[in-house]
Amino acid sequence: MNIMNWEMRFLHWLKDRHSPLADRLMRTVTRMGDAGGFWIALSAGCVKSDKYRKSGLSMAIALLFSFIFSNTIIKNAVDRARPFWKDKSFNVKIREPRDYSFPSGHTSASIGSAVALFLNRKKEGTAALVLAAQIAFSRLYLLVHYPTDVIAGIILGIAYGYSGNYIAERIMKRLDKRKKQARDLF
Repeated sequence: MNIMNWEMRFLHWLKDRHSPLADRLMRTVTRMGDAGGFWIALSAGCVKSDKYRKSGLSMAIALLFSFIFSNTIIKNAVDRARPFWKDKSFNVKIREPRDYSFPSGHTSASIGSAVALFLNRKKEGTAALVLAAQIAFSRLYLLVHYPTDVIAGIILGIAYGYSGNYIAERIMKRLDKRKKQARDLF
């Protein structure tokens, strides 16, 4: 059995469990991940606050990594067809994505942002991880990704979140050091 067989069987299994209420819910959830919009807004809001600045910077860096690596480099290098391109019985209930399938950009951006937030703010980060998991599942439910696309998005997102946090820590330490040096001058 090859990978595609079990993945298509799983997606057909999900398709058979669709309902109008779940369809509406999943469309709403997936829209929160469209173009990283929710996460970009959250990151920008955090950066404006002294209390959440490092969290916002960590998230912004994770989002940048997701855009560069997942959505630009990896998707185009792998060029995996989306499930609904292969199986015409899949009735996609959102605007059909036109880019490639692997990895899930919604998932890598959402998980990356949520992990970055979690590393800095456990309570808020936990809520973000729950939302990110829902966004990841919505991509499967809506039949626009294979399971391995979402799994790869989760793995990459975790790496982006940790990397974003690492870089943000270094930046914040440098900024704090410069602020201290400037205060010491006066």
